[in-house]
Amino acid sequence: MKTVQEVLRQADENDLISNFLYEHPNDLDSFNNNLTIAEAKEREKKVLHDYIKRLREMKITTPKDGKTWIFYAYHYSDNGFPKPIFNLCNLEELREKKINSKNYGITFIDQSEILGYYLAENHLTNFYLKELLIHILYEASFFGTNQEGLPAFKKDMDKSIKEIKNSETLDWKKFRKELGLTEVDKFTDKEQKFRNQIHELNTEIINLSQSDAIEEILVSLQK
Repeated sequence: MKTVQEVLRQADENDLISNFLYEHPNDLDSFNNNLTIAEAKEREKKVLHDYIKRLREMKITTPKDGKTWIFYAYHYSDNGFPKPIFNLCNLEELREKKINSKNYGITFIDQSEILGYYLAENHLTNFYLKELLIHILYEASFFGTNQEGLPAFKKDMDKSIKEIKNSETLDWKKFRKELGLTEVDKFTDKEQKFRNQIHELNTEIINLSQSDAIEEILVSLQK
């Protein structure tokens, strides 16, 4: 398996940037009013170029927990069409729990650590490799391409957690009533029965795809 950094170094940068901007178009209101649309787009490309360049050259740090982390892909049905799901899991848990293993996020993880995570060698991960890289680039830059906003957010989050622990549980029905919100349209019992059947079938597709992906990954690691 290759690390995120290894795959990022091999990727076509221009293609990656174009697809990143297509998937995550920036709000033009966030740019200086003196910039034209063309200038704003070029500025965004420059930011992404510098971001990718920095990640390609960054020194990798080992995970603080000492575990081996793997990104992998499987898919679900979106109106009859397959769409990817990207998961991150540690290898030990993946082997033990398989489809019951947790999916972890990277928003609060240092970029230098994320770069050392591995990309699985299964069919769907390879098929959606570009989309997975874009997903990683986006999540890893949620607090800025240099993660400059991460320390302050962690501090605020710790404070919010303490406030939540000290607060009362919100009664959602009571809250809606106090706001004068009316009831929304609901499905009939017969309609809900069909919706449940559709949900169950979609869940089966997801579980089957994920199970096949994990089995493929585990087999590839034995080679």
